[in-house]
Amino acid sequence: MDKHTLTDIKGVGKAAAERLQEAGFKTVDDVAGASVDALSKVSGFGGERAKTIIAAAKALDGGEPAPAKAEPAPKKAKPAPEPKVVAKE
Repeated sequence: MDKHTLTDIKGVGKAAAERLQEAGFKTVDDVAGASVDALSKVSGFGGERAKTIIAAAKALDGGEPAPAKAEPAPKKAKPAPEPKVVAKE
């Protein structure tokens, strides 16, 4: 039996916990063992949120620590335009 409740999972509040329970995810173990695909079918849980919630549940369940929120990748700089070469006649 879990010593934690769904609302102990970082990022899961009361409303999200209710949606998880309605979808059949009753315990932290259920969430920790879920696939991203299965969890993302729950209303309000897209793929990225599902990954984060599963990792947080695993951390509570004694697994790997939950990852820090990833920073967006920096935008790539546009290459400088080639200088115009004027041919001499």
